[in-house]
Amino acid sequence: METMVDHSRKFWINRKVLVTGHTGFKGTWMSIMLTELGADVCGYSLPLEPGCFYEKAGVTAIRHKEGNISDYVALSKVIIDFQPEIIIHLASHSSLDGCNEKPDYILKTNIDGVINVLEISRKVESVKCVLIVTSDKCYRNIESIIPYTEEAELGGADPYSVSKVCQELISQCYRSFFFENGKGNVSVATARASNVIGIGDYNLTRLVPYLLEQFRKEERAVLRNPKAVRPWQYVLDVVWGYLLLSQKLYENSGKENELSGAYNFGPGADGFKNVETLVGCMAKFFPNAAYEFIGETKTAETQVLKLDSSKAGRMLGWKTKYDLEDMLYEITDFVRKEKQSVSIKELSRRLVHRYFDKLCQDAD
Repeated sequence: METMVDHSRKFWINRKVLVTGHTGFKGTWMSIMLTELGADVCGYSLPLEPGCFYEKAGVTAIRHKEGNISDYVALSKVIIDFQPEIIIHLASHSSLDGCNEKPDYILKTNIDGVINVLEISRKVESVKCVLIVTSDKCYRNIESIIPYTEEAELGGADPYSVSKVCQELISQCYRSFFFENGKGNVSVATARASNVIGIGDYNLTRLVPYLLEQFRKEERAVLRNPKAVRPWQYVLDVVWGYLLLSQKLYENSGKENELSGAYNFGPGADGFKNVETLVGCMAKFFPNAAYEFIGETKTAETQVLKLDSSKAGRMLGWKTKYDLEDMLYEITDFVRKEKQSVSIKELSRRLVHRYFDKLCQDAD
């Protein structure tokens, strides 16, 4: 009997996929995973930054196109030339960083990007599904210990959160007005995840990259907000969820598609831990790790944030494969091997194939 994993492997072979933001943290892992599955991938992103993870991981088996996601003409040319069947939209400003300094850039990038992707998609016949990756920051902050479902109220106060709400509403607008009920042939869904951790995130304003940097240098990490609860989740779990959703959308495109809509991708129960717990767990893997908490953060962030991912489990058969300790071990083991001069390209492929093995083991 063919398993879900076998079916997915067959599905992605030679499938034409456009990934926007393919050189970012999640985009790089998406690019590696798709190429290892045999997909025909074209990526569209800003010019590479020297020393970025995409460059270190040696992602060379895809078409690499550079441009701004707000540039309709440039993006349109890439999509029309490539004729993708699936578009996975990751290109956006991806954090609260810069909300005070460049709110106009954040809003323009995140809002214009979604409009451009969806507007071009409805004019290119090859496109059968579009996945818009947003964020759990689209939910109105009510500081509840009850996990947010996809039906929870949307809302935001800062420019980043507002841009994510707008991405959700724009996607819903295009889905209902242009694509559903026989109006078009494109399935559209949004994916909401946050606090995704893994190798390749070099943003030191985020907790795990900062800890890795300090512990690797054997310097003390100075931290705030120890009791803030977050949905910590492994990047490969999340990327696999995006691929499963994209596959299901494609397979049901042009039909009365109940799979379209919003999806949460959050961790299992073990992943909902406060900052203090995660830091203590990671410190165990570094013999000389040192850290201290000096109070609460001055940034207006949610103290409790939980996602209900039961819809993704029910509709897609998706579930996480890594608990918190497993993912932190794999991240720190990668860092140790990198320090021993094992190539990042080789290590990255090992992680992806180990993940595929986990999927197959669960299917047996």
